[in-house]
Amino acid sequence: QTFPDTVPWSHLAALADQDPEVDFFNNITHIQTHRRTRAVARMKGSVEGASVEVLWNYLLPLLSPVFSLSGNKHHNTVTEGLGVLTEISLKLPWSKFLKLLQRALKDLAARVEDKTTVKVVGAILAGFHETVVPGSKILSTLTSQILPRMQEFLTR
Repeated sequence: QTFPDTVPWSHLAALADQDPEVDFFNNITHIQTHRRTRAVARMKGSVEGASVEVLWNYLLPLLSPVFSLSGNKHHNTVTEGLGVLTEISLKLPWSKFLKLLQRALKDLAARVEDKTTVKVVGAILAGFHETVVPGSKILSTLTSQILPRMQEFLTR
């Protein structure tokens, strides 16, 4: 397994390993849940130096299926994934953060009783890192779009 030396591939190469026990791409699809959990944990280490392009176009799509896992045996994998999601959210610019949050709120509207979906929204919100000043576009978006939707879920 080799990756070209160009971005974004060079960053994703850090997830690959000659040892199949450590290789992210081998373990993320493995039948054993502890190997998938290990793969998601390894992804967390690659978030730090990643560009927004790598986070948005590659790591988030690789992470998203983790949140559709159900059952008690996947608890650790989902929990690890939530931590990675928060780390990714911390690094996203406002426009990408807002899209991610809006997508999660849309999923929540469809599955309001699903605890994992609620946790996904919480993990994204835990990664909110913008400075909100009076009169800013961020404050306007939060008060006109995000907070009313969240209040709607709380009053159901």
